[in-house]
Amino acid sequence: MEIQAKTVDVALEPSREKRIFLQNETNEPYLHSRLYYTFRDEKTLVKALARRKCIHFVDPKSFVVLYNHEAKNAPLFVPYNQIEAENITILGEGSIRKNELVIDISSAQRMLGVAQFMYKYVESKMAYITHIVVKSELLVGAQEEIANKEFSEALASPDYDLLFNKEELLVKIETTLDYDKQLSREIPLIEVHKIANTKDGMNKLQMISTFAFFTAMLREENRQKGIERVTIEELTTFMAKRFDTMGRYNTEHVHDENCGHHHHD
Repeated sequence: MEIQAKTVDVALEPSREKRIFLQNETNEPYLHSRLYYTFRDEKTLVKALARRKCIHFVDPKSFVVLYNHEAKNAPLFVPYNQIEAENITILGEGSIRKNELVIDISSAQRMLGVAQFMYKYVESKMAYITHIVVKSELLVGAQEEIANKEFSEALASPDYDLLFNKEELLVKIETTLDYDKQLSREIPLIEVHKIANTKDGMNKLQMISTFAFFTAMLREENRQKGIERVTIEELTTFMAKRFDTMGRYNTEHVHDENCGHHHHD
């Protein structure tokens, strides 16, 4: 899978080192998340998943969701019809465990695409979403570090079980995005959200995906200024400046002299 690196466009002091963030091969910044599903019967679940052409089983309990067939409408920055035929893009990696299915995902856009695919094509009696956890942080480093293949691969491919330790997550109080009452609230680095397996649940997940993406960008800009915290009030201002009058935003990758490319084998 191709890893791209782009310079973060932030005003820096002359003495500060330039930092760049990693992007995947469809131009979304890496943003790690995990979807949690519950199910009753493993054999029935496996059969339901195996019927879908975008699912490829790596072994009896592990599979990948590919950016094609039923999942080709995932809202990635590069549309499916612009992907070269020989390139295979993985949207998420699933693992079937005791009464639980987890799907690990590397960008906010892919998180939404996988959840929408599962909601549309896997019946709730087979598996239904219960929670998501997302880390709203860009993968960044100095230019020399990102150019190092081992460093960039380590950033892009964490151990999700360590990153999202379930015992630690269960004691977290779910955060709510209440703009009217909590404008000064600091947005945690890792947030856990309950998600209903309904249309309203998918709408909530779409909102969370968008907020996580912009929170990560704002978090890095603040860090470049020596500020560690991000508040909801800051996020709303940050987002308002980047949306046009139609509610759309442009985050497509621009190739320039600051853009380097790095690859996994």
